[in-house]
Amino acid sequence: MADTELEPVLDAPGGRERMNRARGLRSGTLRWAWATLTSMRTALGLLLLLGLASIPGSLLPQRPTNPFGVATWLEDHPDIGPWLDRLGFFDVFGSVWFSAIYLLLFGSLIGCIIPRCAAFYRALRAQPGPLPRRFSRFPDHASGRTDTSAAAVLDAAEAHLREAGYRVHRETAETSPPTARDVAVPADATAAPESPAAPAEGERVVSLVEPGERGRVVLPVEVAEPDSVPEVAAPESPVQPAEVSSTPLGISAERGYLREAGNLVFHLALVVMLVGLAWSSLFGYKGTAIVVEGQAFSDTLTQFDEFSAGVGFRPSQLPAFTIGLDRFEVQFETGPTQTGAARLFRAHVTVTEPGRQPEQRQLEVNAPLSLGGADVHLLGHGYAPVVTVRDGNGDIAYSGPVVFLPQDTNFTSNGVIKAPDARPERLAFEGVFLPTAQIDAQGMRSAFPDALRPQLLINVWAGPPKDETGVPENIYTLDQTGLTQLVRSDGQPVRAGLEPGTSFDLPDGRGSISFDGLRRWTKLQVSANPGGWLVLGSVLVAIAGLTVSLLMRPRRLFVRVRPAAEGGGSDVEVAGLDRVDGRPGLPEAVAALALACGIDPDGSRLDGRSTPVSRPDGRATLSDTPSDGREGN
Repeated sequence: MADTELEPVLDAPGGRERMNRARGLRSGTLRWAWATLTSMRTALGLLLLLGLASIPGSLLPQRPTNPFGVATWLEDHPDIGPWLDRLGFFDVFGSVWFSAIYLLLFGSLIGCIIPRCAAFYRALRAQPGPLPRRFSRFPDHASGRTDTSAAAVLDAAEAHLREAGYRVHRETAETSPPTARDVAVPADATAAPESPAAPAEGERVVSLVEPGERGRVVLPVEVAEPDSVPEVAAPESPVQPAEVSSTPLGISAERGYLREAGNLVFHLALVVMLVGLAWSSLFGYKGTAIVVEGQAFSDTLTQFDEFSAGVGFRPSQLPAFTIGLDRFEVQFETGPTQTGAARLFRAHVTVTEPGRQPEQRQLEVNAPLSLGGADVHLLGHGYAPVVTVRDGNGDIAYSGPVVFLPQDTNFTSNGVIKAPDARPERLAFEGVFLPTAQIDAQGMRSAFPDALRPQLLINVWAGPPKDETGVPENIYTLDQTGLTQLVRSDGQPVRAGLEPGTSFDLPDGRGSISFDGLRRWTKLQVSANPGGWLVLGSVLVAIAGLTVSLLMRPRRLFVRVRPAAEGGGSDVEVAGLDRVDGRPGLPEAVAALALACGIDPDGSRLDGRSTPVSRPDGRATLSDTPSDGREGN
């Protein structure tokens, strides 16, 4: 909107106020939304939601990897199946709702981590915090008197703490003797703000320090105007320049910064992992193809039965190679325990790449081949009966293996045999293949997954020739349009059971079909995940960062030294605080620091001259034989 269009709104009564209120409302809503999205609670909730959203992808068959299983599931669940399909439950990881959760989690992690990284950087550059006022408030503390000077005590404590891996900040109080114009102020009137404000005109700061305390009092002082400054006579006893002395107060030490570093590394690794997943999703691809023994597959788009790729994929990314399936070796358990369980799947293949000699290789489950940056996996296998179909003219209308898809663990398989070029009528057959045929109370079925007694059961369809349209058809299902199922004279469908080496003549001279032999097929998956190495590396780094975060113990230790009121020496106090509850070792660390300062944790001098020590009742008792307190940073 132009400025001239805003003028009537702003000039109206209350217009500018309403405009400012609307702008504030919008900016406040955006700030609230961003703060909510980048909060740790939201990030954890989205991470949990992403895990829950992944569950259907594990329980239900997924169309990119198991389209046959999806078709079977939809057929078995006609009521709920179509609704789940519309909601994307058969392609969970490619659905819109899963991508939305993924992107929200990515943004939440980014917005949450950046401020924490900045805060951690500032914490690394900052000194440990100031000494607390009362050590007696800490559950683990000790105090005592030593004949050593305050400086020597602090030197020993600092050496001990640095050797244990602590960052040390040594505090001192700078004091100066009061001049003739200073005003005496009681010590109990002092205050100790962390960041005192600068004195106003006409005020002066006086610092009065008791042992271990800091005081700051702002006192008013009359200030003369510059043009009327009275002459001041020289004092009879001129004030000598103040001699500044440095009085040691104590030590504040801290360690455990690696805990937050490990936490940040863990979250950064999660972000990198999401980037790797997105990289693979955008530029990766995945395709599957069924290859029968004696046939070969070339890595081109037209050779894939199914293919999916990201928006950044280009066909030129496909490496050039050819895989020929020479033989597929399979073994099943024949013993009384787990009868029929798979024991061995191995494909003997011949790999041909440009500029190289053909190479004999073996392909097994979980042992893929790496060819030109692509991985070739073995996904499944089945049977392909070899049949020959002759038409009514006696000509061969089709001859070769036909892929049948397994339907159960005993490899009962369904398939369709099509002979569209048969004349005078085109022929088609719906078949069921039984590797180990058995007839019992359950009917005709397969009793074992291996081909011990193979049998092919078929029924027959015929119809007038069909014009070729170039429209692709599903080779695993039969389009019955224009076809009629053949029936016997009693009205029952024409059915036949064939064993290897047998044939069946169709009624009315329509032709014949023979079961010539049996081959195996295997399903190959060719895929490329360009971000896979990034995902794997980020997962390992995340585990390392999480381990460091769980093992590190952020801890603070304090030492305060005061000159003894009587008899010389120094009064020493030590205390400690763990920033994470439930971690052991703090009493021992405090006791070790007390020993380094020259006092015994039980409150006596190390030379054996006992001194009463004030310790609150109910506090944790320190160990009589403490360890040295040196723990990992």
